[in-house]
Amino acid sequence: MPSRQAAASPPDPAGQAVGIGFRKDSPLVAPANVQLAAMKANGRYQALVTKWFGS
Repeated sequence: MPSRQAAASPPDPAGQAVGIGFRKDSPLVAPANVQLAAMKANGRYQALVTKWFGS
């Protein structure tokens, strides 16, 4: 089974940890982490959590 790596986000407001799975050494990990940080900074992450999970 291939090794895996993940871009991770701190727990959402409901206390659930979230993550995105990638193959080990994937070039997508760094850009995904940058985008998650940007979404948290501009409020988009919270808007999506509220829309889809009601928190």
